[in-house]
Parts: sequence; structure tokens; C-alpha cells
Amino acid sequence: CAEAWPGINNDGTVNLREQREGRYLLDVVAKQDISLTINPSASKPEPILEKPGLRRKLATSGSQITGGAYVYTNAVGLEAAPVAFEGGSIFASGGKIVHSGERYNMNDVVYTSATLDLPVPEKSVPDVVIAHEFRDKAKGAKVGGPAVWEAIKGKERVYEEDMRNTALWLRDYLKKTGQQGFFISLSGGMDSAFGAVAVMEMINIEIERLTRETGSREQAVVAFLDQFDNDKYGGLLYASEVKQKLQSDGADAAIELLKSKMMTCSYFPGENSSQATENAARVLIEGGELPDGRHVKGIGGTFHNINVQDIIDSYVEAYAGIDKSGMNPDQEKRLRTEVKECVDGKRDHLSEEFAGVIKKRILSWKNKKDDLPLQNLQARVRAPMAWLFGNDEHKIACVTSNWSEAVAGYWTFAGDGHMGSINLLGGIAKSDIRQLLPYLEKKGLSGLDKVESLYYINQNKPSAELRPLVDGKIQQFDEDDMMPYEQLDAIARKMIIGRNSPVDAYKQLWEEQPTYPNGQKLFGSKEELITRIEECCWRWHASQFKRVASVITPYLGQNVDPHTAVRTTILSDGFVTGRAMLKMEYLKEQLGGEQAFADKFGKSFNKVMVDVKISKDFRRAVMKSSLPDMEKAVEAHCNGPAMKMAM
Repeated sequence: CAEAWPGINNDGTVNLREQREGRYLLDVVAKQDISLTINPSASKPEPILEKPGLRRKLATSGSQITGGAYVYTNAVGLEAAPVAFEGGSIFASGGKIVHSGERYNMNDVVYTSATLDLPVPEKSVPDVVIAHEFRDKAKGAKVGGPAVWEAIKGKERVYEEDMRNTALWLRDYLKKTGQQGFFISLSGGMDSAFGAVAVMEMINIEIERLTRETGSREQAVVAFLDQFDNDKYGGLLYASEVKQKLQSDGADAAIELLKSKMMTCSYFPGENSSQATENAARVLIEGGELPDGRHVKGIGGTFHNINVQDIIDSYVEAYAGIDKSGMNPDQEKRLRTEVKECVDGKRDHLSEEFAGVIKKRILSWKNKKDDLPLQNLQARVRAPMAWLFGNDEHKIACVTSNWSEAVAGYWTFAGDGHMGSINLLGGIAKSDIRQLLPYLEKKGLSGLDKVESLYYINQNKPSAELRPLVDGKIQQFDEDDMMPYEQLDAIARKMIIGRNSPVDAYKQLWEEQPTYPNGQKLFGSKEELITRIEECCWRWHASQFKRVASVITPYLGQNVDPHTAVRTTILSDGFVTGRAMLKMEYLKEQLGGEQAFADKFGKSFNKVMVDVKISKDFRRAVMKSSLPDMEKAVEAHCNGPAMKMAM
């Protein structure tokens, strides 16, 4: 597999000279006068990198190097978590593609075929003869060329592939674990909605495929259920019930029942949850009326609404060490009211009646230091409920925390980050999810219905809803706590995925000038870009312990968890040296270049950059200085007593 990849340039082009030098096995093939080369591969899916295009280039260049035919074939399905290979065979001859097979087919084994004109070997006697008995019939399902959706261009093709890979991953993971389905905690936001839609689209994609293969939706339903039946786990416990529904009410009713059995969702509101998110979660699953009066159908599944505020309150009381022994019900009620008033900042302490029942203190939104504990408590209270659903219904509880949150550590350890054993979107950036879900709402996956019940989900601004509402309105938003997701994603792709230093990331982003979907520039000034890079650096550094303990997630080419992709130490300097060098780069630009820098401080820019690397005190002074005050820090360093002695 790895033998095929030398000579791939950063822009996706192929360097034939490096290919010839690096692909030594193909050189052997060419010299040995072999007519056909077969390249079995296990190539990971990377939708954002246009991986299929790279594979086609490798196949065509391979056929050029060998002078014969080159057949590339890829693994398909979830061999071992977390990678679901997409399959797809490529036939090349004479530097051209002859045929490509369908990708993301959900059959366990698929094959395709093509007729090739092979060059006649000049040698009359082969070096080795290996006896082989060919089957009369190939194992697996035969597929044709690329599916219709593969012709889609640009970002929409990435959205199709992200969803189809996640669906394939889910189907295989469910089959190989023997569970009964999935549980998803719905927040009314985009991330958890993506998880629920992915499960339902997995069913829809499979039913559509099986309908084509069997000739009817009725047979497709039976085939879908039967694929989970095996000697190890015994299959879906509700299979017979769905089949009975199929016999009595037809395929549509049976599929609706299947979805209700395979996915359970619950909205867990507290007093900081809004009506907007509750409605969005319910309409997504059950359907409902839109502002224009249209009624849309939900995606299916079973929906619950379970308020957890009493559990949150009980934790606050327990942490305060409140002793209720000997109290009657009326006293307990009055005490709870007073505790709530303390939490909300409406009173500073309990009344004299309850002054002796408290051992510690009551957390309050009025105290800034209590803000984070009170937020995290709400997220952590919900996690046991997700696991309880999973245990009771024999379902896989799912985390729905996106790639951007993984980069910034914007999730709660032992809370929303651990509400299940798998994370359905840890490989997809929030900026992409923001485009993907409207695509599903307005267009739908190729060949499937639009997901119109996403309407309210797509209207809601990202919010954890963990701080108090004001007049029923949300006051806390994710991007106010951090930065715009598009900015975070652009920086992280340069630094974390691209392995660029803060200085190089800064230079590249300022030169490229990335934009929001509406065309507005992501970074209005160099100062804003530097500030965002610094924030991204320290957030990454401070949250590495979370990524080390993160659950498995489908691999989509830009994962940042150490299980599949990015391995960094739990403790580090937080890019301090790189951030200090970034600020020095900015100062040099502001002064007009390296010569102006040297004239100003009497020392070359490169030498000062070396000082940043080796002098802890100087580096610390640079880090403490704001961008406008950078000159003072450098002047103090270059003209200080220690520096004069060195000169």
C-alpha cells in the first residue's frame, strides 16, 4: 500500500521522477516484463483532500512506469475501528483510467470488472508459475462504475462523503458489536442533530441499496434485518416485530418501526435550556410545523424529553454539605427555594432558619469563580442518563462533539465528551457541519429525500445553554466564549493538521486571506490573526488531556485525537516559543523589514530570534508584552547590561 505513494506533491500533483525512484517495486515490474500489476490497498478516507483523485493519479502513473496494466483495489468497510475504508477499484492502462468501481457500497464484499488490453510479454517462459483455481462465481456483489453522487463537485461532494462514510462506519460498528441500535442525547443544536441524522441516513442508504439489489422495498427490509443476524450475537431483538409489521402494513410502516427501535433520542433540559432548542430537537425526530405553515416529517426514532434540573439542584445541595435530617417536607421545600435563590444570586446566604444546616458554601452565578463549575456540573449530570439508556436498551450511547471542539477542548470531561463510547463527528469541523446540515435540509443526499425537519436546528446559533437565560433568551454562545469557528478551523488546519509553526501559519493565512461563506475575510487585521493564533495555541495546549481520553471517532482525514492521528505530549510549553517568535515577526513587519529592525535595535532580526529561543527571561518578557508594547521589550533586551557585556 505505502509503496504507491512517493512523489505526491502538496498540491496533489504527481512527480513522475520521484515516483520512478520511490516506487521500486514498479521498477522491478517494468524490468521483469510483467503485463499486469495489482495493488491491494487499505487507503484511509480523506474527503477534504480529494483522495480518490490522488489514487487515480497513482494508478495512471503506475501504468506508465510499468508499461502494462495497473489495477488498484481498496479495502471496504470497518475492519477495525476507527477507519471505515470506502473501497473503490481503479483500472489503468497506458496512463489512462479504463474503469473505476463504486465507493462506499455497504456490501461486505464487492467487486467490479473491466476488459483490458494487456501487452504481450516478450519472455517466452515465465520466471515462476503459481497454480491457481479460479472460482466459477465471484464472492460478493458486483458493482458498476462510480455512483451518481461521486460526480458532485466541490464542498458538496465532501458533505456527501462525510455522511456516507459515517453511515458505513455506523452500520459496520453495529454489526460487529451486536448491540441493538444507538442512543443520542439531543441538545437542539447542529452537532447532536448530525449524529441522529447519520443513524437515520445509514438506514435510508442501506434500504435504497437493498431495494436496487433485491427488486423491492419489502425484500430490502428483510435483508436489512437479516444482515445483523449472526452466530455470535443473535441479531436484532425486534426483527420479528418489524417483519410482522411489514406483513400487516407494508414497507413504509415497517421502516418507520425499525427506525423507532434502532435509535432512541432524549432532550435533557434544565432551567437554562430554551424553548427554541427543545422545539428543534422534537421537530427533528417527530416532525412538526414550520413558520410558513408547512408540516414536515421527522427523521424517525424514539424521542424523550426528561428534565434534569432536580438532579442538578441535588448536586449543588450535596456539594454545599447541606444536612436535611429532621426536616419536614415544608422545611425541605423552603430550603430548596433559598438554595436556588443563592445560586441565582438573589440572596447572599441562607436565612437564620437554615444557617446551621450548611457545612461549605453554595455555588452562585454571582461569583465569577463559580461560573465554570456550575456549567460543567450541568453537562456531567446528563452523562449518566445517556449511559442508563444505553445499558437498559442495549444500545450504543454516542458522543456528538465536533472536530473544532476537540481542537479547542470546548467540551466537558466526564460530561458531553463522555456521553457514550463512540463520537460520531470528531473528524468533522464545525464550519463544515454548518454547511452540511443546510445541504441536507435543502437538497438531501444524492438519491435520498431532503431532511426538512432540520429547519429549526439550522436556525439556532451554537450555544451550550449552560448559563442562565434572561427573559427566556439565551445569553451564552460558543463563539463568544472562544472565537468564530471558521477562524479556529482555518488556524488549526494550518498548525495541527499541516504541522506549521505559528509564524508559518500566520504568513500562509494572511497571504491566502480565507473567507466566511458570505465572502467576508476571516481576519480583518494582522493583529486579529495573531491574537486568534495565540488563543488557538493555548487552548490546544490546555486541552490535550481531554483528547488523550476521548472516545473513538470515525476517521475522515483530519482527526486530532491521538488514537488515530495527532500524538502530542499531555504537558508541553503551549507553543510559548512559537508564539513569542510570531510576535517578533509582527514587530519586524511593523518596522519595515529586517534592515529596519537591525537599525532600530542594533542587532539583526535573526540573532534576536535566536535569543527568543534560548533566553527564558526574554521570551517571558515578549509573551507578557502586548503587540503595541513589543518595541520596549526588545529594546530592554538589546540594551540591557547582560547584552552590553556580551557585545
